[in-house]
Amino acid sequence: MYYLEETLSAFVTVLALALTIISYLSYRKRGVRKLLFITLAFLLFFVQGLVLSAALITEMFNDNLHLSVALLNSLILLILYLSVVR
Repeated sequence: MYYLEETLSAFVTVLALALTIISYLSYRKRGVRKLLFITLAFLLFFVQGLVLSAALITEMFNDNLHLSVALLNSLILLILYLSVVR
C-alpha cells in the first residue's frame, strides 16, 4: 500500500547518504569549515530518512514521530543557516 512512499523514502535516504559522503570528502580536501556544517546537515537528513523508512516498514506511526521529524527538520535548517551566515 505504501510502495510509492517507501520507494521515495529509500531514494531520499540513499541520496542523503551520498551527499553526506561527497560533502565530507570535499571538507577533507579543502578544509573549509562551512562544509563540515553542510556535512552534518546531510547526515541529519540521512538519519531522518532512516527513521521515516523504519516507520513506514513497521507501520508504526504516532505523534512522537511527527514531532521528532519536525524538530529534526528545524535543526537541519538551523545548521544550514549557520553554514551560510558564518
